[in-house]
Amino acid sequence: LSGEQISLGGRILAAVDAGPDSSDVLAAAFALADAWGSEVVALNVEPPQPIGELAQPRVETMRRAEILTRAVSAAWSAQPATAPSDPGAAAEAAGDVIVRQGEPVREILRAAHEERAELVVIGYRRGSSTNRAVLGSVASRILGRAGCAVLAVPLGTAGAA
Repeated sequence: LSGEQISLGGRILAAVDAGPDSSDVLAAAFALADAWGSEVVALNVEPPQPIGELAQPRVETMRRAEILTRAVSAAWSAQPATAPSDPGAAAEAAGDVIVRQGEPVREILRAAHEERAELVVIGYRRGSSTNRAVLGSVASRILGRAGCAVLAVPLGTAGAA
């Protein structure tokens, strides 16, 4: 990818889970954002809430949003050209954090469209056929359907913790 293929200042959507590999995806997104003067929007898609629980507050959603906000702040602060010393300022300047419920591919594509993202950054696992069938399928379906550029960041290897 080059800055010529993506408008300088365009939005980058980083599709992440709330796990430790999120930092790899966020680091790639923020490195490109720093180079191109773009803003990163971090997106996490969680399973839909059971119908009987629709009116109850979603504790897990709040927890994921908090974890992602910290991860976004840490990844953005790691960029030497833009890092402020105040963690709250880092989180605010870094961009938005969105937590949605639903089917991951559909929600990632919908968010990319709604946010007018020019690049989607997503992780994928190399290795076992189980990983390709379950986790890699999200990345491959995003690659095949996205209306914008996609950067797939390899995450670990089969059998890695």
